Amino acid sequence: MVKKKVPPTVFSSATQHKKRKKKYSKGFLKSPNRAARVQKAVHQVVHENIPIKRAARQNSLSYGFLHRRISGDVDVESRNGPPTMFSVEEERSLSRWLSEMAKRGMGLSPGEFLDFVEEIIKKEKSCRNFKSSRPSYTWYYSFMARNSDVVERRKEASLESSRIKVTQSKLDRWFDSYYQFVSSLNLLDKPHRIWNADETGFQMGSKSGHVIGPTTSEYTGSLPHLTGGSTKQRLTVMYCGNAEGELMPPFFVFPKPRPTAYDPLVGSTRGSAVTYTKKGWMNGDTFSKFLDHFDRNAGPERPVILLIDSASCHIDVNTFDYAVAHGIEIYRIVPNATHLMQPMDVGIFGPLKRQWNLTVKKNTREQPGDPINKATFPAKLHETVLAFYKPLTVMNSFKSSGIYPINREAISNEKLKPSLTFKSKTPQDEPSTSVPSQRADDAFQVFRSVLDEATVTEYEKRMSLAGGDDDAESLPLSPRFRTYKQLKMKTGIPRELPKVSAVQQATEYNIPCGLSMLVAAVDHVTSEECATPENTVTSSQPCSQATISNTLEDALTFPQAVPTVSRSRRLLDSLPDNLTSPDCLRRMALHQLEKVRHKAKMEHKAKQRYLQKKKKENKSTSTGLGEYPQDHGQGAETLCPVCNVSYEANVRKGDNLMWIQCDECLEWMHQKCIPSSLAYDQETVVEDTNAKFVCHKCAV
Repeated sequence: MVKKKVPPTVFSSATQHKKRKKKYSKGFLKSPNRAARVQKAVHQVVHENIPIKRAARQNSLSYGFLHRRISGDVDVESRNGPPTMFSVEEERSLSRWLSEMAKRGMGLSPGEFLDFVEEIIKKEKSCRNFKSSRPSYTWYYSFMARNSDVVERRKEASLESSRIKVTQSKLDRWFDSYYQFVSSLNLLDKPHRIWNADETGFQMGSKSGHVIGPTTSEYTGSLPHLTGGSTKQRLTVMYCGNAEGELMPPFFVFPKPRPTAYDPLVGSTRGSAVTYTKKGWMNGDTFSKFLDHFDRNAGPERPVILLIDSASCHIDVNTFDYAVAHGIEIYRIVPNATHLMQPMDVGIFGPLKRQWNLTVKKNTREQPGDPINKATFPAKLHETVLAFYKPLTVMNSFKSSGIYPINREAISNEKLKPSLTFKSKTPQDEPSTSVPSQRADDAFQVFRSVLDEATVTEYEKRMSLAGGDDDAESLPLSPRFRTYKQLKMKTGIPRELPKVSAVQQATEYNIPCGLSMLVAAVDHVTSEECATPENTVTSSQPCSQATISNTLEDALTFPQAVPTVSRSRRLLDSLPDNLTSPDCLRRMALHQLEKVRHKAKMEHKAKQRYLQKKKKENKSTSTGLGEYPQDHGQGAETLCPVCNVSYEANVRKGDNLMWIQCDECLEWMHQKCIPSSLAYDQETVVEDTNAKFVCHKCAV
């Protein structure tokens, strides 16, 4: 027999070879897929009646190894070596907790996870054989290998705090109203009339990455990267595409001043447009110009739908009046959900900017002394779009965001897990750990009623296998049994029947295997899962069984933010999603009128404050307090009718005397000359210019 020569495994380094050799020599795993081969072999023996010897040979297992697991002497998932520091249930609880924390945006790094385990060990003061009460990285790698079906190392994506409060109920309401809106316009089968527009910024410099370079022994430190332009300079471009895969010519927004020596759109896509603002950002006037650009390129058929985000620069009543007049229905997506629902963000801007980075790097290599600037940017962007654009890419972006075809299920609820941290909990939302759930109990009783007594007895014997330490998903048995076991574990009903072998399980009773019973099982489990509150994690919540320590169970909790009530401060929060509807236009007109009234009121208050301020300044800088008579012309003097001293004489002498005018006879007199018998409020007359004063002559 001629044996085929197998090339040796190539490792990138000797360290990697040692790690791989250590991993498979300590009894954790004999090969990366041994657990799967064991599951397959047990299934073949139990359900396909294949002899143990043949199943072991087909799956590269020894006869004794497989026989011990078929007979029930050894658990199917048992491994060589000493027992683990944590039980199977504890490790499964830890892995599910890690998975759920990562889904909520608060995942733990390997070092943080080891710190967490160390803190638990110190709190419970257990005798787990960890050096200095801290697990090593060897234990961490083994833990990850044992629970590779639940957790693995993943890369995180930054998510702003404003985006994590998008809830399932908000998306459900939006998709319901969006479907009714599109259906009312009869556009459910017209993808070429459903558009999405959004702006993005392009850097003039390229980003660093991994390249082929010298060895570290020859060149120490990081390799230099020539960006070819300023990474701080960004130019804004408004792109628009429809659900049929078309991409509209770009709309450029450049910072002022407008060039006069060259055409700003030379080399760009035909039909492109450009406008200039102070900082090169979108604003209300710029969006109205874009709407005119959109009207010219959206085709002759009307109406068309334009989906936009909830940016304040897009909200203007005059712009919406223009859109209504030209058959453009503007519809906004859920605020702060552009990373999930906006097709441009979901599937277009990412690959487009990666291609743009390659274009900048290529220009740097070919023309290192001529970086990309505002004059050459449109031509280079057109070159990038030609290399990137595929109609299928645009269509898939609409499909993956659920915009067209309209599909709420396109956005998985798993992506909304970060919002659970900011959702206020109610007592019924708290996950139950010791008291059986009523829904699970009802579902279990209904499912059990469709099984005969022999099947129920058989399932109870299976669940008693290996002392009940096996996980619900570990045994390679029928889906009906896994469903039965899941429901019963949620109810918390104890198992008391003795242990039996896997062969006896399949041969002692005649178990029905009709599809109707399987469908009933799936239906009951699905209805029970769907009835779980939004903020209660059933499948991901760590289990609470007797083999889990109380300290670990108390530590496996999820952070919860303090609920706050925020008032609606913006006009956008009160507007309907259809921004061109009559109701929206009416609200915006009323809001604009209210702004005019508020501005007039504030101007009036400012004027009053100014007059009072000037009055106080005049009082403090004048020779006397109060009012003084004006000069009535050359040679005319104002005499006090009591003392016959003129106002001009007081001014020449520098006398600080207050003068008061009578509102009846209009004569001026000194305040000190008013008879004491005349009753009047001196403070009111002096400080309030509108208060009336009647002299002693007119008062008679």
